[in-house]
Amino acid sequence: MIERLANDVLQDEYFISLNNKAAKLLANNLFSENGRSIKLTEKELNDTLRFADILSNSKNPEARNKAYQLITLLNEDYKAHPYYQTFSHSVLAKLGNFPGIEFLKNENNSSELPFDREVEKKVKEFIQAVPDTENLIFTDSQFELYKKISGSKHFSFSGPTSMGKSFIIKSFIRKVIGNKPPENIVIMVPTRALINQFSIDLNKELKDVLEHYNYTVITNSNVSELPSAEQHYIFVLTPERLLSYLSQKKNPSIAYLFIDEAHKLAAEKDSRAVTAYSAISKVLRRNPNLNLYFSSPNVSNPEVFLKLFKKDEKQFFRTIETPVSQNLFFIDLVEKKVTHYLDNGNYLFEPSIVTQSETIYDLLSGIGGKESNIVYCSSRFDAVDKAAKLFEQNQDKKVEVSKNVKKVIRQIRAYIHKDYYLGEFLNGGIGVSTPPSTYCHLDFLSLALP
Repeated sequence: MIERLANDVLQDEYFISLNNKAAKLLANNLFSENGRSIKLTEKELNDTLRFADILSNSKNPEARNKAYQLITLLNEDYKAHPYYQTFSHSVLAKLGNFPGIEFLKNENNSSELPFDREVEKKVKEFIQAVPDTENLIFTDSQFELYKKISGSKHFSFSGPTSMGKSFIIKSFIRKVIGNKPPENIVIMVPTRALINQFSIDLNKELKDVLEHYNYTVITNSNVSELPSAEQHYIFVLTPERLLSYLSQKKNPSIAYLFIDEAHKLAAEKDSRAVTAYSAISKVLRRNPNLNLYFSSPNVSNPEVFLKLFKKDEKQFFRTIETPVSQNLFFIDLVEKKVTHYLDNGNYLFEPSIVTQSETIYDLLSGIGGKESNIVYCSSRFDAVDKAAKLFEQNQDKKVEVSKNVKKVIRQIRAYIHKDYYLGEFLNGGIGVSTPPSTYCHLDFLSLALP
């Protein structure tokens, strides 16, 4: 019954008009249109929230995503509204979106839930708690995937980047580390940059269990010089390094192999796909009882990787459900117009912040001046060039630099060069793509544009 009702809502013209109106509210907020005339009437607000509540009860990922999106669209304008506070808390509890609930608390939303929803929330908090952690709780889709992985020897899964697939892998590894007897684990990543990222995350997030069970995170293929007595390993390796590891017959056996970014195995024009395939095949030959897991972004057929290595194709999971909401805008600085892409058409408008901006740098400073922002460029040269121009334009603005940023600046000047441009950029609150030696430090910094 609820599925049919949710499907009817998604196709209802009145609901679509309310959704579009809520999206326009967000667009006007983002582009600082303080004189905006778009407002929801009290009835429209109540109806929108009731629609969100209906959709949150569905098992359809599209409906659940839409329920969450509606709550985020309305938050800026209605976060102090009692009706919004109650429904937003209730919807996020039904979705099992505990990070979202924590965000509401930080926004002074202390609304009480209906009794049945409060009981359901408490049950989820208990059942979906991440093992051996404090205050970490899986979302509904994360918990479903975690259960499936935990009960499978071979598994392939696919979901949006924002779903937190790496978080689920690390949570499963936390469980595997406690196995008796202890077993060695390999995480195969496609690039060296990801080796740094993944190994740092493991050492930081699993520090206590790694020390307790005597595990070491290794990022190269040579373990012969490491102490072997009672020592166990988590390897984070590229396909090339994994092949090198396998070429040394005295190296420890592997019990678990996780393939991150598994979709690259199917890349027709990437020669490294052959290397990755060879590495996985060789691990399987050397370790017949291997536990094998594939992680991919949104691909329609994650089971294909199991088929590729002759494993049970039924052991897969795919979802489009995500705990975050995305809004896409196209800004035309020539015509001075903005297009907001909606599910059912586009919203075209001409905000003053765009009409008054002569360059992209004016726009960046205007829209993101008080926030942390990420700007993607087509090349490293383009990134450095744009960062330099933005820095030059904002030299007169005072930026408060944190202790962490100052530490990285000192390291850059000591290990690279005292006049390296990045040190100066960071003093101005601007980060830019960097050499591997500083990448891992910058990854953890929140750098606000001045």
